Amino acid sequence: MIQQHNRSLWFGWAVCMLGSLFYCYEYLLRIEPSLMIQQLEQFYGISASGLGILSAYYYWAYTPMQLVVGPVIDYFGPRRVMTLAVLCCAVGSFIFGVSNTIVWASFGRFLIGFGSAFAFVGVLKLAAIWLPARHFAFFAGFTTALGMVGAMAGNLGMMALIESVGWQETIYYFSLLGALLTPLIWLVVRDHHSSTAGGDDHRDFESMSSMIGGFKQIIGNGQMWLSGFIGMILFFSLSVFAEMWGIQYLGHLYPGATESQIVSANTMVFAGWLVGAPFAGWVSDALKSRKLPLVIGSTLAFGLSLVVFFLPGVSLDLMRFVLLMFGFVSAVQINCFVLGRENCPEYMSASAIAFINMCVMISGLAFQPLVGILVDMSQQWREGVAHAGDQFNQLVDYQIGLALIPIALAICVILSFCLKESYGKGGIEE
Repeated sequence: MIQQHNRSLWFGWAVCMLGSLFYCYEYLLRIEPSLMIQQLEQFYGISASGLGILSAYYYWAYTPMQLVVGPVIDYFGPRRVMTLAVLCCAVGSFIFGVSNTIVWASFGRFLIGFGSAFAFVGVLKLAAIWLPARHFAFFAGFTTALGMVGAMAGNLGMMALIESVGWQETIYYFSLLGALLTPLIWLVVRDHHSSTAGGDDHRDFESMSSMIGGFKQIIGNGQMWLSGFIGMILFFSLSVFAEMWGIQYLGHLYPGATESQIVSANTMVFAGWLVGAPFAGWVSDALKSRKLPLVIGSTLAFGLSLVVFFLPGVSLDLMRFVLLMFGFVSAVQINCFVLGRENCPEYMSASAIAFINMCVMISGLAFQPLVGILVDMSQQWREGVAHAGDQFNQLVDYQIGLALIPIALAICVILSFCLKESYGKGGIEE
């Protein structure tokens, strides 16, 4: 009996780890445009605002899909859904790489966002099914950390590959990765414990009407909205800064630095999340508190954002450390998902996680293009006042756009005090 339990637990970890690889893969695809800014602007003849809109097509699919992703996974189970989702990401990536027009490139990004919408929610659903409740917060952090591995591989490895073979060929290679991951998901992932024996017909909801009723219960919960809004703001360090505008901003802040130095500095935000997410989950589980880490983390993130954007004379080496810590403390955001899961019945876990994830992803959908628009507006405003190529003035343009981050984090600090503590209760029984 004990051996059977151990085998089931080990198999559960294997299932969850494979699901996490999907999240790692989709995160790599998510950040592609930030590494190809100059190439994409030149190839399609677009400005900063146009590039922000192109990148945001990912979020235009990803974000509204969260309204249905959770209920769909709860209803059909993660295996079928995640297999199709990985395939959709691979196809979308290929279309993005092969396209010669902005319309087809946008469609490719849209497909990537559509498939990616199922990744994080699907992984946490697998964790809710297969892992003991005491490991859920840690695994949520660990999954986020794997996403950061994908981001760091993109920032460093993809940049080198772009310089070696070109940006379109690089996209083709990463499309192939998705094509290889698709059959692995289908062959290994199972929807519930008895699936190890072959069965896989599993639904958490008895009917479609009960699924809709459960989701209505979630969107009527004010704490869900609060957790989602706080999670969205803390995610700005990634979605708005590191994933999109960080390399451009740092390039203007340190005009004498090489491209590799700038990319390395930007990668520190991902490295901070890589370490901070599992650490935040571990601390949260140890303290049996979700609220306290969020209060402390959002306060520190606000303070560090002021250093990143408005403290003059910071050396590049010190900025690397500041960005590392900025990512580290922002990673406490994973507790927002844990709060969502613990504030609803187990059978609605994917729906709750998806709802909060929808709120979080509004950060990319709305604020990536908004920063680009503000940068363009600032540049246009001073056309008759200062030389358009002046490095200092271009830095100010980005500071104006990215000032959204510390403003939002100040609001986040206040809202974090309004959260209702769950004390680590809820989840599956061991």
